[in-house]
Amino acid sequence: MNQIKFRQRHNGKWHYWGFLVPREFTGPANITDYSYQSTSRYDINKEEIYEGDIVIINEDDDEFYDEVVRDKNWLELSKFKGHSVTNISLYETPYYVRIIGNIEQNPEMRP
Repeated sequence: MNQIKFRQRHNGKWHYWGFLVPREFTGPANITDYSYQSTSRYDINKEEIYEGDIVIINEDDDEFYDEVVRDKNWLELSKFKGHSVTNISLYETPYYVRIIGNIEQNPEMRP
């Protein structure tokens, strides 16, 4: 079973909250700070991927980057190829994903 985890930027540091350990709930640092949900997936460097992360995906010979976003019940990427947009679910993707930043610490990288 996947853990239900979030992180939020509070006083310049990441605060992790949720069910970090089974059956033990840790609360948010501040209820007014936005919380980013974990995808329960890891990139090629074994870093956990969260909503708000900016990632690079390698697909065949193409490389593109995007922000991990929540859409309905999925955390996904919108892949831009030419003029068409396709959504890639991080739960089913066979692609190589690498985190290169996040929208809190690297707002200039936001696509």
